[in-house]
Amino acid sequence: MGKKRAMMIGLDGADPLVIKRMMEEGRLPNFKKFLDEGVAHESLGMLGVNPTVTPPNWASMATGNWPRTHGVTDFFTHTLGKPLDLLEMNWDSRRVNSEMIWESFERGGKKAVMLNYCEAWPPRVEGTQNIFVDGTSATPFLRDFCDFQKVAEFSGEYTELKYIPHYMDPSDVGDCIVYSDQLEEMQREAEEVDAVEKKKKSGIDMSGFYSKPGVEVVDVDYPELTNTPPPINFPTNVVIDSKNDAGGEQKSFKPAADFIFAPTKEAKNWKGDVPLDAIESVIVMNSGLEKRFVLIKKNNGVYDEVAVYSKKDTTQLLGSARVGENGMWSDFIYDEFMLDEKKVKVAYRIRILGMEPDGSKTKIFVGQALTMENATYFYPEDMMSEFWEKVGPICSMASYGRYEELSDKVTMESFAQIYEWHEKATDYLLKEKCPDWDLFYLHIHGIDSCNHWYINESVPDSHPQWQRIKHDCIEGMYEITDKLIGYYMQYLDDDTALILTSDHAAIPKAPGYKNPGLGEMAALTPKAMIDLGLAAVYKDDKGKWKMDWSKTIAVAQRSAHVYINLKGREPHGIVEPEDYEKTVEEVISKLYSYRDPQSGDRVIAFCMTREEMEAIGMGGSHCGDIFFQVTHNFCNEHANSMSHVTNYDYSLLCLCMMAGGGFKKGEIIRRPVRLVDIVPTICYLCDAPMPRDVEGGIIYQAVDRAF
Repeated sequence: MGKKRAMMIGLDGADPLVIKRMMEEGRLPNFKKFLDEGVAHESLGMLGVNPTVTPPNWASMATGNWPRTHGVTDFFTHTLGKPLDLLEMNWDSRRVNSEMIWESFERGGKKAVMLNYCEAWPPRVEGTQNIFVDGTSATPFLRDFCDFQKVAEFSGEYTELKYIPHYMDPSDVGDCIVYSDQLEEMQREAEEVDAVEKKKKSGIDMSGFYSKPGVEVVDVDYPELTNTPPPINFPTNVVIDSKNDAGGEQKSFKPAADFIFAPTKEAKNWKGDVPLDAIESVIVMNSGLEKRFVLIKKNNGVYDEVAVYSKKDTTQLLGSARVGENGMWSDFIYDEFMLDEKKVKVAYRIRILGMEPDGSKTKIFVGQALTMENATYFYPEDMMSEFWEKVGPICSMASYGRYEELSDKVTMESFAQIYEWHEKATDYLLKEKCPDWDLFYLHIHGIDSCNHWYINESVPDSHPQWQRIKHDCIEGMYEITDKLIGYYMQYLDDDTALILTSDHAAIPKAPGYKNPGLGEMAALTPKAMIDLGLAAVYKDDKGKWKMDWSKTIAVAQRSAHVYINLKGREPHGIVEPEDYEKTVEEVISKLYSYRDPQSGDRVIAFCMTREEMEAIGMGGSHCGDIFFQVTHNFCNEHANSMSHVTNYDYSLLCLCMMAGGGFKKGEIIRRPVRLVDIVPTICYLCDAPMPRDVEGGIIYQAVDRAF
């Protein structure tokens, strides 16, 4: 027998209820094969930590701790005593107050590789032998995208070039992607902060991060680890600038793209040989600062090819796409943009969306452009050049439109490309860069994005195309994921344990239902609290809504927290300390009595005081005075309801399937599995030290005792 090692394949948003149903339908053959080779609970699921949102659950899957211990208690964080409208980003290893599994493995002389694992970045110890690739966002290197996705239409009907930049509402927050223009807005707002405070003792510039109207933008004050060594000792070549790296997820129900309407004409005044009957046009690139030239070409008597050039010179071809070839996608186009007053190598792809055979109209999609010269998100940093050479750039999620068959198809194609990139990255990291690896942690974010984009339109009476949306988009994403599982099964052997997990799933609201204003994960949500007479707002001289703290007793904050505006703790507190417990009781009573103004339904499922929430692993300085959850029809896909909750054909359970070295084969266990059990089970199987403060237990019922 060889050395024992383990892989944790994290499928963000994967629902075991959906996987079980689709396996029974014969549509997920690799998941089925994996289950036959391994062991799982009869539900295929496990119970997650609270709230059911990304950072707390992946942090628990890295530490074996409940949020009360590791300190990551929501998508964003808030610390008791700081202004109630101050929120800080959690998508960062420095937020985790516990030792993580790759650090304990290294303490035991073992090597770990982390690919896009969201609580892994940055590496917290100088000189670590572990390998890290990004991990600051849903899609690797998302904050390195330097030009927004575009839809360009070329036609002789247009007499002038029109460039319409996209618009994203900075106040629309949730759980998908943070786009670059929103982050730039964060930076502009953060410039009002005292410049002296923009440098923390680590020397890392944290100026600017996510804000909504009424949410103060200040720098992040990262807490020290509460456990004993290894201490945080940030490598000097690792940078996290929250302007670029707030990363994480941001709800984008209204897809956005730059739109370009460009006239076409006969190709003239080009250098080099121009194909007969070629038509020329232009694309506006680099946020409107640069142009690229286009030739629409004829092959076999019909126009079927789009070629992009840096200049009107046929020797300066950047790339091309052709109808019927490669799914109408180009290969990656390598270009140069002027960024920060210097030329920077970038990469992007185009896809033909439609072409008239006579060349009268052509429509293409242009994916977001990725900078190729930023090494600060690789550790070790010197692996960047070889990584790009061996793996290549990553495609961004195409989301220029939604609920139309073609735009949804292109979205699914882009996810398939992202998954294929992860396979290439894994090949390079595990077979070339670190063949003696002991632990591999992967986070991949496709299912969760599709959940947020489509799940509320995938139930009867929710959308005219609900059946297609459910089948092609939601379930299509699981089929793409099934191919990924087939790839990772090559690592299954008697010495390698594979665990398929997710951090949460998602449930739809009933048609016509919407959350009445409780639990927006990156903001104060005062509406329901105002209805209950607990909070007040006013408009400032700029027409922006602000909290009236002089009349606010309690406010709902983030996905599941209510804070009492306590005098002596909050900067504008009005509730006397001696009235705290009575006020908490009154607020809870009012929340339980609250009914949705539209449906008349009860909204709150349950509330817990600070003492009571300790029973579910919540509490401490990053939790509110009341932890609440809403009933299933008001959940914002996830985050606001417990992991065992279901609605329609969906659940909020976390996935847990285990196979390979050390696990039983072909068995179903009845014992409920909890997310905090993953880390101690991996450490047990690999004979590695447990992370300090680990709280979960080994899943003995899944382990082959003969191992």
